[in-house]
Amino acid sequence: MNGKMMFIMILVDIVIFALVWFIFTKIRDRRRPKDDKGYDPFYFEDENLVLNNPVRKWSCEVADIECVKFTYRKAKFGIYDGIGEIVRKSEEPSQKFLFTGSVYSRKPQTFTKKDDITKAIEVCKRILAEKNIPCVVED
Repeated sequence: MNGKMMFIMILVDIVIFALVWFIFTKIRDRRRPKDDKGYDPFYFEDENLVLNNPVRKWSCEVADIECVKFTYRKAKFGIYDGIGEIVRKSEEPSQKFLFTGSVYSRKPQTFTKKDDITKAIEVCKRILAEKNIPCVVED
């Protein structure tokens, strides 16, 4: 093989690598929330707790919350999901929500370990404690 052919092959490899890297970063950035609140499973708006769910908006008054229960489950392939349950004082049914380790790490996570979920639960408890909402952690 001559030098010119070798140079062209190396150049093609570099272009392919750059293209793959560009596509990867675009996909990663698309998953990233526009603001820092996007990683939280809930937020407060006036005196309401609002679930951060793009599909269905759900909220309730802070005064109507009896407690928030947290637990986790092991999903497939060793990935963990955090589960929160908002228990209300009224007779209305409780509302469940899922979250990942992104709450703690503040970056998108595809594979969440148990340790990340535990840290995410601590972050959620701290946020809820600021509004005097009791929390229960179940194993």
